[in-house]
Order: sequence, then structure tokens, then C-alpha cells
Amino acid sequence: MFFKYSDYFNEHKNIQRDDVIEKVKRYINEHIYEKITAEDVAEHIHLSEKYFMNYFKEKTSENFKSYI
Repeated sequence: MFFKYSDYFNEHKNIQRDDVIEKVKRYINEHIYEKITAEDVAEHIHLSEKYFMNYFKEKTSENFKSYI
């Protein structure tokens, strides 16, 4: 039983929506015609800029500056 649950969790953990990344994407879409910096986004989601950039890269496999 444990292995079935473990397999299910491992298959679906990558599919789960990341609320922080969703909030970042919403912010970018809402400010698309403005100059957007990592500092602005980090402040919006209440993280340090460095932590935000590392988190974004980890979750999206993409550099934030390349993304925008």
C-alpha cells in the first residue's frame, strides 16, 4: 500500500501547481508593458531577490531574466 501511495505522489508532485510561481506569472502578465525587475517581483511576493531568483530557476528550469 505504501508503495502505491509513494508512486502516485512521485508521479504527481511535478504536476502540482506552484502558487508562488503562479503569483509571479500573474504579476508579470499584469505589468507586461512596464519595466519588470527581479527586485520588483521579489518584493511583490515577499522574498529576497536572491532567494526569488534561485527559487524561480529551481521551479521553472529557466533564468528569470530570460523568462521576461
